[in-house]
Amino acid sequence: MPTQDLPAGPDVGTEELFAGSSVSTVDRLRADAVRAPDAVLDRLAAIRGTRDVASYVAACHTASIAHAERGDAHSALVQARSGLAMARRAGLTEYLPEFQFVLAWLDLERGASVACLARLAAVREALGGAEPARARCLRGLSLSTRGRHADAVVEFSAAIGQLADDPWWRANALTGRGVALGYRGRCDDALADLAAARALWQELGQPRRAAACLHNSGYAALLAGDVPRALALFDAAAEAGVDSTLWPESLVDRAEALQLAGLVRPAMDALQRAWNTLLSCGREAKAAEARLSLARCALRAGEPEIGFEAATQAWRLFRDQRRPAWAALARAVRAQAALGTGCPRALTGVVRTARECASHGWYLASAELRVAGAVAAIRAGRAPMARRLLAETTTRTATVLERLVAWRAKATLARLAGERARVLRAARNGLRLLIEELPMLGAYETPALLTEIARELTSLALDQLLHGERIDTTSVLRWAEWQRVGSSVPARSWPDDPELATALAALRAAVVETKTGTGRGSTRAVQRCEQRVRRRVLATPALRARWEPLSTRALRERLGRAVLLLFFTHRDVLYRVSFMDGKAQVRSMGTRASVSKQVHALWFFLAHPAFGRQGSLCDAVASAGEKLARDLEALLLAGLGERLGDRPFVIVPSAPLQDLSWSALPTCRSRAISVAPTVTSWLCAADPPTRCPQTERSIWVCGPRLPGANKETRDLYQRYGGILCTPPESTVDSVLRLAEGADVLHLAAHGRFRADQPLFSSIDLVDGPLHAYDLRRLRNPPRLVVLSACEAGATGIGHGEDLLGLASALLAAGTRTLIASVLPVPDDRAPRLMSRLHQELRSGRSPAAALAAAQAVHGHLGFQCFGDGVSAAASSDG
Repeated sequence: MPTQDLPAGPDVGTEELFAGSSVSTVDRLRADAVRAPDAVLDRLAAIRGTRDVASYVAACHTASIAHAERGDAHSALVQARSGLAMARRAGLTEYLPEFQFVLAWLDLERGASVACLARLAAVREALGGAEPARARCLRGLSLSTRGRHADAVVEFSAAIGQLADDPWWRANALTGRGVALGYRGRCDDALADLAAARALWQELGQPRRAAACLHNSGYAALLAGDVPRALALFDAAAEAGVDSTLWPESLVDRAEALQLAGLVRPAMDALQRAWNTLLSCGREAKAAEARLSLARCALRAGEPEIGFEAATQAWRLFRDQRRPAWAALARAVRAQAALGTGCPRALTGVVRTARECASHGWYLASAELRVAGAVAAIRAGRAPMARRLLAETTTRTATVLERLVAWRAKATLARLAGERARVLRAARNGLRLLIEELPMLGAYETPALLTEIARELTSLALDQLLHGERIDTTSVLRWAEWQRVGSSVPARSWPDDPELATALAALRAAVVETKTGTGRGSTRAVQRCEQRVRRRVLATPALRARWEPLSTRALRERLGRAVLLLFFTHRDVLYRVSFMDGKAQVRSMGTRASVSKQVHALWFFLAHPAFGRQGSLCDAVASAGEKLARDLEALLLAGLGERLGDRPFVIVPSAPLQDLSWSALPTCRSRAISVAPTVTSWLCAADPPTRCPQTERSIWVCGPRLPGANKETRDLYQRYGGILCTPPESTVDSVLRLAEGADVLHLAAHGRFRADQPLFSSIDLVDGPLHAYDLRRLRNPPRLVVLSACEAGATGIGHGEDLLGLASALLAAGTRTLIASVLPVPDDRAPRLMSRLHQELRSGRSPAAALAAAQAVHGHLGFQCFGDGVSAAASSDG
């Protein structure tokens, strides 16, 4: 968290000029040391040659405050020690308590909290006026730094009661108590104190300190588990004046939030910068905390060796700084990292380390270590140790995250006892708590922590369901659906965010400038704009979901003749749940890696320019592709046999299948197939009222530099009417405006899929790329969207089993059906295929059946129907 302010004298206007070297003039500059430190240091430079000892001592005191305000603890310490030595030699005893006061603060910055407390105790009797209350405030900061947050709250509360006439230090005390309350898990009380402190700082004309309170409010929200709110407050604080060069600890706080949101690499980069900056300016206390945060990031990144080394460094720093509470936390993180490395001796001392960590108030870290230790003990065949660790984990459940860890512990305990029903009950309760009470469901993406916990809970349940003597197939279907906790939230309206719109517009401009070589566009500029978009997206207000167990009755009624094929991975094995005529079956498909390899090989042949054309090379490519398609079909559709007939498919794919073109499988050609991210999302897409073709509002959009697409959209417009939007009118804003409330949006343009960041996948329009993030901003999205663009239907893997891309963005925004390609689209084939598609749609066929018929005639197999392309009413379509 950003630092508190240093002691300061009465408020003096900066317009008063330095004149001579009188003590009174230097003293009057002291208030400016915290408001304009650079200007004060310039004015004090002239005092260096004075022979007036008292003026020199006063200048050293003021300079130490100014240097500390600039974040330069080294220089502040030099000035304070020099002034203290001179004051002692000259017998200026009235300055001694003030220097000790500043040195006590600098002790805190250096991590010497014990020395800080000793200094305060030594000068307690010499302090007069308001100084004792200020000393209590500084003592509270010292206690909080040592991890004694309960004692710190007592000190701050006493100081607040004595500082009614001292708004500057009352604001200090409120800020400190807010921080301590945040660590105590009392988020609402912490936010109230920080809001009061911020108001005082604003009244005192201290915008940077007010901004620091805003940042600390974000950290309190982060401690409560509200990542989007924390990031939003961090952004607001940065805009209000929190400068990471002056307050590098702000980088540490932001990195904590980023790693919880799944952006581990950016978090680690920020922590390394913070570590270097903090060390260079003598802020060893915060540097140690940065190193510990880096260790936790490394664990989340799956790099326990780096985590172990960083946690060891942090532990040594905390030990040398005599901060036992933080040292205990560092040992717990180091022990968890050791467990991750598979070290044979890693279990030694886990019980003792976890108890010590809890004794200092780090309850969540202690619980996480106990669970990790229990899992390792089970693998090592040490069940009694695992039971002891898990039993202790369930004793404290003050926060939502602690309760989640406790439910996981209870499920694991039940697993050890062989009590299947208890395992499922504990995992179900944990998942319900996760979905309904943890405010981490962002409007655009699901934070990593949420999906990580969901994956752990569902894995415990699926272990029981898949490996028993009798498999409860209906329960497997439900738990496989619950794996996708992020995607299973029904579509909803997103907040209208002008800042996000501005950030996306800046990104478009940067992309265009980079491509054309105009302006200052560069790859680095594009990356900076993307980072700005990501920051804004992650700061989108959190949304709470509602626990809605999957209804197999509703599923059976909705499917009709159609067949549901849900794929999921568990312990690196791909499984398929088929649901047909109200009955579910479960089957293993092989390892995730082997299936993924086959899918990628098939994609290569289907995407080859020679596929589907004439010639010897083309025939060889087609033959190899056909063989791969038959082999993959034999694996993925094994055991279904003749019962399939011509039934439509509703497919919910898992990560290894995200690139698969289902229509390439022989059995799937000419079959109506709809691909959905989850069963829940497919069920929630209710059939809209029947519309007459003449009353449909159709939008036909053409992107730039595509003559064939221009002809395609004009022909469709002339045949079916509606609104035609072509260059130069087909800009992003124009297309989004026309798309609102449309029945059909047909968009023919270049498409680009971003495997590294799927939600930056885009479609080229006149003024730049239309990103998936833009589509999520639609308030009333089109009912049916057709993207006649290369790879516009491709998806990437998000946290957990979430599939992300243009398709997921439109479906999450509320579009009922999307037709798009997962392969490159040949320019000479797309227009005829699209013409036939819309002809079939106008004949009354469902979108999936219309696409199947069009592809059967024209041969291109890359297009897929996403969302609700199959319905019970239309399941008889051929």
